[in-house]
Amino acid sequence: MILDQIETPAALIDRTRMQRNIARMQSRMDTLGVAFRPHVKTSKCVQVAQAQRDAGARGITVSTLKEAEQFFVAGFSDILYAVGMVASKLPRALALRRAGCDLKLVVDNLEAALAVAEFGRDHRETFEVWLEKDPDDHRTGEYPDCD
Repeated sequence: MILDQIETPAALIDRTRMQRNIARMQSRMDTLGVAFRPHVKTSKCVQVAQAQRDAGARGITVSTLKEAEQFFVAGFSDILYAVGMVASKLPRALALRRAGCDLKLVVDNLEAALAVAEFGRDHRETFEVWLEKDPDDHRTGEYPDCD
């Protein structure tokens, strides 16, 4: 097939290079004792995420609930939604949890954490919630008190 005949958007992947990169990254994470959770926004490709999982990745990270929904349907259940959760998106998170998705949520402030807790109580559901700490650029997250 000639490149100018390929319908776009299209992913063109050098599989040998991809597999080598995945193996190298997974090896590094294994050496460090880190449970690797690749971010699927990089490839947005189920087959790439499957190759990462086959190499030892322990879950995936998403930036949108739409990504979570699509990857869950494709067979991924250990999913971290890495964007600060807002109350208006909790019904979609609940639907994923109730469908069997091990969806983890991130909050970046106390108000959001309390909203998740209240929503969970109201719907008799428990959410695993990760608190984002400010990594020093003051863009998001709680700023740690280092005094």
